[in-house]
Amino acid sequence: GHELSVLEGALETIERCQIDYILYEDLGGKTAEVSALLKSKGYRIYKLIKSFTGLKLVEPDHRFTFSYDPENYVALKDIS
Repeated sequence: GHELSVLEGALETIERCQIDYILYEDLGGKTAEVSALLKSKGYRIYKLIKSFTGLKLVEPDHRFTFSYDPENYVALKDIS
C-alpha cells in the first residue's frame, strides 16, 4: 500500500539511473497514481499475470487473474 510514497522517495534515483523496469503490487486502488507517475517518467505499464504456460505481460486493464493473487504490474522503460 505504500508503492506511491516509495516511488516518490526514489524519483531522483529513477531519473538518474535509467532503471529498465520496476515491479509493483496493487493492493488497494493506487494503480492509477503509481502508473501516472511512472508514465510521466517514460515507462510503459503492463499487468503481470500467471498463465498455464508461465508469466505474461498484458495491458493494465486485462481482467484475468486468479482470485487469490494480488495484481502485480511491471513498468518498462520506454526506449522507442
